[in-house]
Amino acid sequence: MEVDVLIYINTLKNFFDKDQQAYQDMFGTLTIDKDIFFDKVSELAKKNYKDKGEATLSTDQIYEVVDDLLDKNLSKSQKFKKILKDFPPFSLN
Repeated sequence: MEVDVLIYINTLKNFFDKDQQAYQDMFGTLTIDKDIFFDKVSELAKKNYKDKGEATLSTDQIYEVVDDLLDKNLSKSQKFKKILKDFPPFSLN
């Protein structure tokens, strides 16, 4: 693995280990397997480094990884509640 990718991944790991609020903001109250998260981030970082010469993920790329992991961990009812929470209140009357 490229040194830049390793540095990027280790920096992210240290950041989330030291700042629990940032971890909570990213994943909410759901339990996310950090190993799977960092594996997916690492894959994208390698691709970015190969394609662009920069390992850093964009905000959209990180969002896609988190969204993918959250979708795999949510039941159908939890997904519906999450969708409702993200939208403004509405009435069926």
